[in-house]
Amino acid sequence: MALELRLHGLQHAGLTSPVELLVNDEWFVSTWAAAEMSHAEQKTSEAVQKILSGDWTVDEASSVASAIQNAEETCSLLEDAKTKAKVFGLITKPVLQSVRSTLRGTVAGEAENTDFDVTLLDADRFRACCRAASLAASVGNMLNEFQESSIFYMLMVEACANGEDSGSPLFKQDVRRFQQEQAHLSSSIVRCVVDRFRNDLVPYRNCVVYGDLSAPSPDSVLSHDLSGELREPMQLLEHRLGLIQSALGRTRAANRIWREIADELDKQVFEDIFILAFAGGDQGTLEVANSSNDFLSAKMRGRILRQICFDASVLVSLFEIFTKKVSKVFQRLSEATTLLILSIAGEDEWNKTSERSLVLSVLEKLPTRPGDQTASEAATVLRENLHVTTLTPREAKEMLIIAGLLLPPLT
Repeated sequence: MALELRLHGLQHAGLTSPVELLVNDEWFVSTWAAAEMSHAEQKTSEAVQKILSGDWTVDEASSVASAIQNAEETCSLLEDAKTKAKVFGLITKPVLQSVRSTLRGTVAGEAENTDFDVTLLDADRFRACCRAASLAASVGNMLNEFQESSIFYMLMVEACANGEDSGSPLFKQDVRRFQQEQAHLSSSIVRCVVDRFRNDLVPYRNCVVYGDLSAPSPDSVLSHDLSGELREPMQLLEHRLGLIQSALGRTRAANRIWREIADELDKQVFEDIFILAFAGGDQGTLEVANSSNDFLSAKMRGRILRQICFDASVLVSLFEIFTKKVSKVFQRLSEATTLLILSIAGEDEWNKTSERSLVLSVLEKLPTRPGDQTASEAATVLRENLHVTTLTPREAKEMLIIAGLLLPPLT
């Protein structure tokens, strides 16, 4: 600070500033920038570590922005715009690189250069990943706003463009790199949640396949108890969704993450449980669906289907912390559940007998191999009568075959 005051005093006195004599000295510029960078990097690194651990204040949350602002104030002592750009880059680029390296290490820690299984992330590391994704998004947005609104930055860019150097001195590449870090962290969070749930779903899937799933009495339309095999997986999923919500809030970063998780779980549970497990074959194979679960009585099959539908409704409800329109996010499960429950409950649950007959009739006409005209007619009937728009007519037919409402099992 004393040096800065002396420099200003000399300039106001009309004397040549010492800075003018030193700015062309590479050693001086590099040494000065290195000292400023070291101080900024230390403060920023400490703040980032506190943010990732959850022990942070408002000042620490804005530590990167403060480092950029301090660098701007330091460079304002210089008169030449190109020199300002050079010193500004020397101070800030290593700081931003340090932040990115710290964020990158939150996924696997010391194992970041190896094939790390993201499903093994513990609660603390998962929470840190969520905070890192939030920080990467906020830093990228801050840098983008700075380069678009800062007069200081615009003057540096203009000076570099008009001189021998070309392009901006900073931030365009850094914004892209922070966006890449955010995408990497978000992908790791999604894979951690989805892959772990898929692994934990195996015992439940086996129970569905072999008819060992505990099921409600025939008198109830839905169960009122979650299947035992799903209790721990659901608890872990609920906990991790809560961590995402608390760390990221209602931000675009959070929206992208939970929607991707929801979309993958919607597809996964529909294919692995509703189709593969219960039908015992590949999706789209009507012949397999026709012969599904011959060893189960129609009564037991209906009871198991009720339980599956209830379990699916519990899964969908976990995402109500993000949106109240969960049925629009889990469209496959919502529509499959609608078809199965209406089928299980019988004609009384359908609005009109004519509607029921129309839907069954048009689905029965679907050939074993897809036919465009028949499928188009069936899609229209499903949309207008049951608001089924995501499932294809063949998938809808599989649901009703599984429920035993269409085509009795082949022998």
